[in-house]
Amino acid sequence: MIKVKKTESWVTVEKFRVHYDLSPSYAYQLVNAKDFPAIRLGVRWGIRVDLSKTDEYFEKHFNK
Repeated sequence: MIKVKKTESWVTVEKFRVHYDLSPSYAYQLVNAKDFPAIRLGVRWGIRVDLSKTDEYFEKHFNK
């Protein structure tokens, strides 16, 4: 079986929120959680979420 490496897909919190159909407050709770695949780009540029790693995060933290 061939493993395909996922490329990073950085999106805004709003696009992440719409992709997973989350409320704005819950989306921001997630992106500020420890080990969540997101980066802060300074005060004015906001936060970006790596969509290629969010499914792994959800599997690890919510399917116990």
